[in-house]
Amino acid sequence: MSTKSEAIEPTAGRFFLPLLIACGLGVLILGGCMQTTGDLGRAKTGFTAEVLSPLADRTIYKARGGVVSDLPLADQERVLNAQLWRFYRPPRASGWAVIGFDRYDRKKLLSGETLEKGLARYYKALASKDYRSTHTRYRTIVADIDSDLAVMPKVLDAICAVRELDRKRGIAAASLTGIDEQKRIDVNLRRRENLTTFETFARALEFRYESYSFALKQLLLDDPDATARNVDTRLSQLGIAVSNTSSGYICANSAPSVRPPAPAPVML
Repeated sequence: MSTKSEAIEPTAGRFFLPLLIACGLGVLILGGCMQTTGDLGRAKTGFTAEVLSPLADRTIYKARGGVVSDLPLADQERVLNAQLWRFYRPPRASGWAVIGFDRYDRKKLLSGETLEKGLARYYKALASKDYRSTHTRYRTIVADIDSDLAVMPKVLDAICAVRELDRKRGIAAASLTGIDEQKRIDVNLRRRENLTTFETFARALEFRYESYSFALKQLLLDDPDATARNVDTRLSQLGIAVSNTSSGYICANSAPSVRPPAPAPVML
């Protein structure tokens, strides 16, 4: 009997791999065409965020030999997908912020490579815009951070709900008798998938914070402005979320907040 741990048979893999990847990319393109915006200029949640995008991600990953759980998505996981979809698609993203939602760049993000090489993307996006003044660029950073802070509560609530779901699944898998062993394997696989999703979000949030901080420092060199104080305040607020998320202190039974990373100094 074959198991989930077996790799795709080489000959079949060579034949079906391009087809499956094409199907997955097609789903992503379709999802992009169907995307609509809601409050704060972010993508609305719905069928694209909850179904199409995760389906494309899983299709491409499996086509490349990855192993995923066959458990159906629970309501809590659909909500999490929807909230992460909104986080990863902020206004004025310009391609710099969509980091971590799928498995294309997840490995680089978790390894730290993205943080090392990609921090200038946001600043370059700001610099490339034809703003009337540097003051407007500072205000843009404030608006972007405020947009992230506004979606954070629902994202964190969704993560906590999925954590609790995984806990209950684990108890059931360990205590129930007479169930298919593959079902236990799928429960464990899904837990690992969700843990990776949590960790990826934490690193993506850190990348977002560091990108804003880098942009602030560059703007202070380009044209110091009193508006930088507002950016500094928002960075402090976002920094608390970064520290708590990376430490896992986000749910009701977690430890209290820890000291946030120090934002870029503003001396104006």
